[in-house]
Amino acid sequence: MRLSLFIILPAAIMTALFFTAVVGLVLQGHKQKPLTGAEGCVGSEGVASTDITKEGGMVLLHGELWTAESGSLISKGEKVAVVQYMV
Repeated sequence: MRLSLFIILPAAIMTALFFTAVVGLVLQGHKQKPLTGAEGCVGSEGVASTDITKEGGMVLLHGELWTAESGSLISKGEKVAVVQYMV
């Protein structure tokens, strides 16, 4: 028994194309900026829920309350931008 090249070649080409597409999509996903969690907040805008000072305060961002710090006073209700995430 022998397998025909008309069966082997298309099967091999389709398999190679499938895995090439999958690897390309995985690499593209790894290059994207995180969209969720603390890392995804950098660059987002929110609203100060409390006064924010060097000692801290609260920010409403994406419907969640986050703790925040600022070198200058930010009053409650002001718009804020997240510039850095600190642990």
